[in-house]
Amino acid sequence: MSSGVPAVPLRRAATKRPGGRTSDVTERIFAATVALLEEGGIASVTFQRVAEQAGVSRATLYRRWPEPVFLVGDALAATAADRIRIENTGSLRGDLAAMLTQIGVFIESSTGRAAIATSLMGRVQPEFTTQAKLLWERRREDVAPIFARAIKRGELAGDCDTDVLFAATSGALYMRMIVMAKPIDAEWISRTLALVLPSAP
Repeated sequence: MSSGVPAVPLRRAATKRPGGRTSDVTERIFAATVALLEEGGIASVTFQRVAEQAGVSRATLYRRWPEPVFLVGDALAATAADRIRIENTGSLRGDLAAMLTQIGVFIESSTGRAAIATSLMGRVQPEFTTQAKLLWERRREDVAPIFARAIKRGELAGDCDTDVLFAATSGALYMRMIVMAKPIDAEWISRTLALVLPSAP
């Protein structure tokens, strides 16, 4: 995905969930992390509390994450990946509409609101800035197939700045919810796409 800005190397903990018992443990850890985040924000997510709620030892957490902030990032990334699926509708407008609809539902949920609050803390705490960048890089990878297909179909130029395109479309959802304090609906998504992609089919 073209951005015009060199990628910043970031530590990336694994988000792919292994199978079997390990998968079950990971699910419990992520569920406990998200529940604590929704309940009391990032400050409430400690290895001690996550271990107690997930029914695992703190050693299990320390082996996989150096700090709780990385666990929060993985838990949010996994939750978002579960709830926001990248669909192939056959057109750029259709793909973006499907994705934006799912993003809208997610960010208006309690988990999404907690994720936004956590990201905003990056303005004052460096470790959260790093984690916000890491989450952005993961999201870029997730949505890249949408733009790759659009370029292959001739709907976008090969040198299109897809970071700007993604930011303009998804950013309109955050503007609607946070700044305008209005619900995200199909009409808003349609109006956004009509403005950003006036000539796309």
